[in-house]
Amino acid sequence: MDDTSGGGVGRDANGRFLPGYGGRPRGARNWMSRRIALGVLRHYEEHEAEILERLRRKYTPEFMRLVGKVAEIGPEDVLEVEPLPPEEVARRADLVAAAEKEAEDAWLKQVHERVYGPGGDGDE
Repeated sequence: MDDTSGGGVGRDANGRFLPGYGGRPRGARNWMSRRIALGVLRHYEEHEAEILERLRRKYTPEFMRLVGKVAEIGPEDVLEVEPLPPEEVARRADLVAAAEKEAEDAWLKQVHERVYGPGGDGDE
């Protein structure tokens, strides 16, 4: 079995790729992934406000995860900002905690409705 007996370079007699031959030119997959990522980014940049608002309203847990990831980066890593006064930090922390509680309650309600049906009290 040489690498051309299957009809192509890098293939065996059955036409399967030999080790080290993926069949795809180097960088081809990365090029398409990059194109898609750039398209998604352009769409996001054009519709940023409405996308974030929809995410916040309809997908609160995911929105809070996004907020947490941004918080891990830290605003000082993204742009230069003045530190917030402690009372503003506390106010924002309260808002995040309330949003997390709201998301958890909504999730628990969904689970309850899936288990017991809408309006079911679980006392069957």
